[in-house]
Amino acid sequence: MPKSDFLRDAVLNHVLRGVAMPTFTGSVYVSLHTADPGTTGASEVNSGTHTWYARVAVTRATGSWAAPSTNGSARRTSNSGTVTFAAPTTSVSVTHMGIWDATTTGNFLWGGALGTTRNLANGDSAPSFAIGAATIDET
Repeated sequence: MPKSDFLRDAVLNHVLRGVAMPTFTGSVYVSLHTADPGTTGASEVNSGTHTWYARVAVTRATGSWAAPSTNGSARRTSNSGTVTFAAPTTSVSVTHMGIWDATTTGNFLWGGALGTTRNLANGDSAPSFAIGAATIDET
């Protein structure tokens, strides 16, 4: 998952310029996207069109995310509990996920592709990430 511009700038400013890191709340928020969010969080499912959709809070805690481990040349963490969105009432295809620091707006932190496109439709079960399925690779 590529880091966002916001997060890369925060790390560079902190390490090289002595600027304090941003303060993060008690949770991060997982999002769904209809295309590659890039480094800005673009293409998030539109909650105005898809009123069932909202980001899902995951507590920032050692019990919520696995300890980082090696995955090829990256360091990886993944969710330690199931991340479940609301059941869809409108159709949308999602291809990517993201991590934010706020339930709405806020700062985009990471984004990456799902293993396969997920076509969601009215009446489908609530989309979710099983334990270990929402992975973040830091390269």
